Order: sequence, then C-alpha cells, then structure tokens
Amino acid sequence: MKKIIRFGFIGGYIHIQSKDELMEQKKNKPGVIAELFVRGNNQRTGIGSQLLKTMEDYFKKKECTIIRLEVFAPNKMARSFYLKHGYQDRAIIVSKDL
Repeated sequence: MKKIIRFGFIGGYIHIQSKDELMEQKKNKPGVIAELFVRGNNQRTGIGSQLLKTMEDYFKKKECTIIRLEVFAPNKMARSFYLKHGYQDRAIIVSKDL
C-alpha cells in the first residue's frame, strides 16, 4: 500500500515468510513500513502521525500480526517519533566503513 500526499508519503508492504524464516522464528504476518517521509517545513504538524495511522490501519485490515521498520540509529528525531507511537527497539546492527 502506498499513500501519497502533498507534504509527505508512506510506503509499505506485507512480508510473506519463507520456509527458512518459519524454521527460525514463530509464524507471523509482518507489515513492513519501507519509507515514511515528511517534508522539512511540515514536520511536527501531525502529518507523519496521520500517515503512520493510515498504514497501521491498512495492516490491521490485512490481519498483520506485527509491524516492522528500520531507522538509522543517528536519526534521533525519527526514533523518538516511533517510540512515541508505541514502537520498540528490536535489533541493533553495527557497521564500519572500509
């Protein structure tokens, strides 16, 4: 599902677990938020919350059991936004440029 508005956008999809994934973890139906963007001047106006709610409602309608997304650790504003909306840190991936 993708919802586009003038001041931002959100895109997501429903992930279908592979047989290998089902061997490693419990069966679930994850909705994945691939992108959420609000233009700079429109941040902190509620647009991001509206977009997020729209996507969450879509995933609920499609009977998803969990929502996943990735946020860069240094993006404190985005992490704070998701924590405010009930999301929790699940994994930390570290990297090093060579």
